[in-house]
Amino acid sequence: MAQKQSKTKENPKKPSLESQNSEIRNLNLLHRNISIALSLLVFILYGNTLYHQFAFDDSIVIVENSFTQKGIAGTYDLATKDFFEGIYGPGGMELTGGRFRPLSLVSFAIENQLFGKEKKNQDGSIKKDTEGNTLYDYPPFWGHLLNILFYFFSILLSYHLLRIWFPDYKNELNIIPLLSCMIFLTHPIHTEVVANIKSRDEIYAYLLLILSLFSVQKPIFQNKTVSLFLACLCFMGAMLSKESAFTFVLIYPIIFYTFNSIDFKTSLVRSIPFFVMAFIYFVLRSYMVGEIKAETNTDLMENPFYQVDLPNKLATISLVLFSYVKNLFIPIQLSSDYSREQITIVNFGNPWAILGLLFHVCLAVYVLIKVLKKDVIAVGILIYFLPLSLTINLFFNIGAPMADRFLYIPSFGFSIIVAYIISRYAGLQYFSQLKSKIIFTSVIGISILLFSWKTIDRNQDWYNNETLFAADVKNAPSSAKMNYYYANTLFKKFIDSEIKDSNLLVIAEKHFKAAIDIYPKFHTAQYNLGFIAKTKRNGKEAESHLLKTLSLQPGYLNAIEMLGQVYGELLQDLPNSEKYILQAIAINKQRGIKESLASNYKNLAIVYAMQQKFENAINICKEAILLSPQDANIYMNMGIIYQQMGQGQASQEAFETAFKINPALRK
Repeated sequence: MAQKQSKTKENPKKPSLESQNSEIRNLNLLHRNISIALSLLVFILYGNTLYHQFAFDDSIVIVENSFTQKGIAGTYDLATKDFFEGIYGPGGMELTGGRFRPLSLVSFAIENQLFGKEKKNQDGSIKKDTEGNTLYDYPPFWGHLLNILFYFFSILLSYHLLRIWFPDYKNELNIIPLLSCMIFLTHPIHTEVVANIKSRDEIYAYLLLILSLFSVQKPIFQNKTVSLFLACLCFMGAMLSKESAFTFVLIYPIIFYTFNSIDFKTSLVRSIPFFVMAFIYFVLRSYMVGEIKAETNTDLMENPFYQVDLPNKLATISLVLFSYVKNLFIPIQLSSDYSREQITIVNFGNPWAILGLLFHVCLAVYVLIKVLKKDVIAVGILIYFLPLSLTINLFFNIGAPMADRFLYIPSFGFSIIVAYIISRYAGLQYFSQLKSKIIFTSVIGISILLFSWKTIDRNQDWYNNETLFAADVKNAPSSAKMNYYYANTLFKKFIDSEIKDSNLLVIAEKHFKAAIDIYPKFHTAQYNLGFIAKTKRNGKEAESHLLKTLSLQPGYLNAIEMLGQVYGELLQDLPNSEKYILQAIAINKQRGIKESLASNYKNLAIVYAMQQKFENAINICKEAILLSPQDANIYMNMGIIYQQMGQGQASQEAFETAFKINPALRK
């Protein structure tokens, strides 16, 4: 049953109108002060993220996304194509059913042009893509600030929505809205969502769902039809932000039924506009990214249940569900990744898998028994489990066995359940009782303080990739991906640094090897070991790792290109160098990647020159110039080749063109 308000003894004498107005003013003042306190707490907890850099998946949606970098010019592609196409090209990541989350991507593109700076070439000219679109550098400060602001708005809306669901009684402020929001606001599980700019999709989805529910339950406009239209529009926006919002189509009628004096049939009728919006979204999504089909991705790092039989898959999912519940109550060891083997494949002999299954079966039974009795806990369970159900790999592959961000919307249901249980069974129903219920108040206060401390502390890990992965390789040491991420970050730091710290290479190599020990078929980790060997000028070791990479992933372009370089530069095996460069050229021609193709041509010209095939080398240089006319190094190579051919004038002309493009080469 929805919470019953306890009756207090009434004075035999009816309160005066002035006294009633005074009580209302005091109550409104208290609500206002609570709203201010919640707002301040948001900025206290997350203010330390404002000057963070990019981290984790920010590269996918912002830093390396070819559509987002174009600013407003990229919004059409972002709004009509798979979520991952801007980073991985056509086909995205080959995840089941694709990903269609245009709202956050479009907002990033707009912010990029509004707040970003135009990218510049070496000569100071504005950098453009092959279609002539100006490219922009997104400043992370604005991304972090907007994440905090949207989180702040969602907290305030949540508080006022909960005030509708759990109204005050006379002059007493109901404690449930405040307690629910305090749990939700301070919960450390949200650090990934707020501190990681990419997770704006989660923030948008939750904010728009709350705004939708608020506007339909307490019409924002005098015209209820307009408010209903806004509610439906917000629901559509939530679904276009994150797929898990779609599950609220089943939650709307339960909420209308539980928190209003109507029967279930009427609640279903009220929900019809939302059913229509869900149908429109499903049709739109299917049209844009296709229908959900059989899984095609055979990479265990992107398809964690590849070739796992159904009983073991269900047992592992049950283990994941247990881990989610554990992290909701004890959010101590958080990580940005929980992939294999941090989450191992288990059977139902695993006690935690059994416990996870039994616990959630009990939740399901409770909902079936109580949901039509207007039970608040049943509503909380639905808000917790239905959005989560789309992220546990039960219906389709989501690319990861588990993630903290998947608990963002579900934790709202968790917060309501905890607050309601405390209110109902601890007798802590009203704000005024906080002083008299000193034990419960102290426990709640200490829990909120611990949550807050953990949130602030965890935010520091999210400063950038190096700090995040350094922390999480300890939090999730058995994750092949986490070892890979940490190694890759350190290796990139070594490559990009002017002063080379060999210790970075040592640590990177250690963690690439750890990733392979955990998952021997991790071809990108094998490739990077080859890259490190090449960097150390160890040709034979580089060759070994790169050939292993191709045995695991035939046609892997990066390994093919690097083998061409290793054979030419380190092993002086020119026929093999030519062989692999030609393979790379064929792949890049097929894919239409002009920049890589120009680089391939440049390398092939050098190989031809080393084999005294000067005419071939010059012709290949001309092909490279057509693709990359502003690459001064190509002209420098032509000048050297013409010198070797004894054509002094042609050599001098090539050198002068190179110096004109890049005067620094004259030195």
